[in-house]
Amino acid sequence: ASRAAAPASVRASPAARGLDEASERLSAARGEDASAASLDALYEGAASRAPLGEAVPAAAEAASPAPALAPSAAPASGPRWVFRSQAPASPAAPRTSLKRTLSVGYLTGFLGLLLTQAAAIGAGLLGWVPHSNYHVPFQMAHLTPLGALLILVGGSVMAPIAEEVLFRGGLQGGLSKLTSKLHAGKFWIPALITSAVFVVVHETSDPVLMAVRFGFAFALSRTFHKEGILASMTAHGTFNGLTFLPLILAAFHAPLIVSIASLPLAAYGAWRAWRTLRSQGPEIASGALAPKPFSAKLALLFIPVLLGGFFFVMPNFIWIYGAAALALWLGAKGAAALWRLVRAKSA
Repeated sequence: ASRAAAPASVRASPAARGLDEASERLSAARGEDASAASLDALYEGAASRAPLGEAVPAAAEAASPAPALAPSAAPASGPRWVFRSQAPASPAAPRTSLKRTLSVGYLTGFLGLLLTQAAAIGAGLLGWVPHSNYHVPFQMAHLTPLGALLILVGGSVMAPIAEEVLFRGGLQGGLSKLTSKLHAGKFWIPALITSAVFVVVHETSDPVLMAVRFGFAFALSRTFHKEGILASMTAHGTFNGLTFLPLILAAFHAPLIVSIASLPLAAYGAWRAWRTLRSQGPEIASGALAPKPFSAKLALLFIPVLLGGFFFVMPNFIWIYGAAALALWLGAKGAAALWRLVRAKSA
């Protein structure tokens, strides 16, 4: 009745014609889904059916006190439309995957170890002998099973956490912000500088070892840049753990067959990691699956781990520096959150 009483100019407008058509479709619709589809067509299609250059008369706008409507990102089972004056719902954040992060890290560490060993073997065939200053960081002759376990834990847990926090998270992350502001890119310059510093800290005598360490350090930098610090920690830990594993097994007087079988088992783990990434490929390519980010909870967990490693495993000051860096990071995040809270209250 109200539609019939409306002015002729309103009924003749494109918006009114769209309302009439949608009303007829609603009357003919059967079931909830069909009604919802008609509602979609009502608000999506009314404006699109208006010819270009044909404006809705002012009388039509004045006849309806309600504001214009626009689509929202609400699920199909709930309300589909919100007022245009409201802020549109943000798109859903991608799902994070710890399995993806660990798989990328394990593959990087395993392949890095293979390439490092292949380079060392090739250099040995060409007559290379390690520099006289180079030495294994522990004495194999006096290595007890407990000492071997402590070395394995220190090398595959404490060292990766502390060194990745310092080198990749701190140095490379800070340089990346600087070079980005200078429009010099975010990866190459920070990665090359970080890898060079990493090599200098670990090896300064043997050119072959410096080269292979630089190659693996660059792989860690690439992993950190693409997948985050948890992936680079996993890669670093995998590399160290698989390197020390045969020595640890020897300290436990394990049969030779056990040491020989460790490489196929490690290769099987790499194959499983590759299968995981391949199955996640479509989600990764579409952006629906993101790496697992580093969180404040992990920082709170890693700080006592590093401090305990220093006092009970090996007095390595890099672990203390890593714990201090994590504490500073937590302090900075807390200060930023407090500042946002103060600004929100003041506003």
